[in-house]
Amino acid sequence: DKISITGKEGDWYKVKVKDKTGYIREDLLDVEGEMGERIRSNIKGDVPHFVLKDNRCPFLNEKGLCDIISHFGEDGLCDICYLHPRFQNEYESFIETGLGLCCEEVSRIILSEKEKVFIEEAEDVTEEEKEFLKERSKVFSVLQNREKPMVERLKILAKEYGIPFEFELEKVKKKYLELERLDEKWTDELNSISDGVFEDFDTMTEQLAVYFVFRHFKGADKKKEIYFVLISCYLVSLLWKKHKDEGFEKLTDIARMYSQEVEYCIPNMEKIMEGI
Repeated sequence: DKISITGKEGDWYKVKVKDKTGYIREDLLDVEGEMGERIRSNIKGDVPHFVLKDNRCPFLNEKGLCDIISHFGEDGLCDICYLHPRFQNEYESFIETGLGLCCEEVSRIILSEKEKVFIEEAEDVTEEEKEFLKERSKVFSVLQNREKPMVERLKILAKEYGIPFEFELEKVKKKYLELERLDEKWTDELNSISDGVFEDFDTMTEQLAVYFVFRHFKGADKKKEIYFVLISCYLVSLLWKKHKDEGFEKLTDIARMYSQEVEYCIPNMEKIMEGI
């Protein structure tokens, strides 16, 4: 029921505003005028936070735009809003940045894309990183081989890493139901799955798999990371199948929920990887 103003402990009230000398950090509590009063009236708690209203930030207007940014400019963007839904994977020689499916718009963009995703790779890398990037490109090529049905591509990938492409639905559900949950709707979704047969959703499944590889295949434990990709595609596909008559927006929302409940909770990711 709350969202922090920034992502840094001890810096909860800070926002960038612009003065004649350039960009400064100024206390939100000291902002004057109507906007200052509005900001202060929406901050609550021992750990100060914006209180959501009907599950929306109080500064998100009817057009879906942020009134704080409209008032202060782009430099008024809070850390949590600046970072979300971006993620970064740090390697020795480079950093890759992506957008997470937990954002409704990102989910729509990624899953509606019909063309093959191309990842521009770093050039000045170590020999070890070159080998990793070469291997990851091979994984992408398997997933993007449209001469084969998507489920066959996933089976090929599983075989490459010595993973049986077999999942016991009740065991999968039990493991995911053991995780922390942000929204009890996710509990209802998991409990409602009764058909454990994987179903292809063509390019949507391909883009989903490529996204999971880009984000989670980092080379630390390749077999576990690939298994996470497979089991994530499996579970999302079961939920998509259950809702496939409800339209594309519902399917993107399922992917968003999975990302929000699993990817954006470090303890949940740790438990899933341990379970694998």
